[in-house]
Amino acid sequence: MAKGPRTGKKRTGKHGWSVTSQGSFTKPSFVVHNKKKPGLTHLLENGHALRQGGRARAIPHIKPVEEQCIKEYEELNPSKNSV
Repeated sequence: MAKGPRTGKKRTGKHGWSVTSQGSFTKPSFVVHNKKKPGLTHLLENGHALRQGGRARAIPHIKPVEEQCIKEYEELNPSKNSV
């Protein structure tokens, strides 16, 4: 599967992000999470209230890549799509 578009900053590994593989060789599955701040992805993706009032803007960086991966998967596995 091709990599999604880079929507974040340069990856340095110091912010707690990690990838865990799950599933099997025939059905791979990956989970990306942040060990240091697990709620961070939700706050970034959807925006949040600020302490001084107002709202932080949403930065949709997960949804576009998810949609692209689903599209690529469906193109590569057409027989599995018809249920």
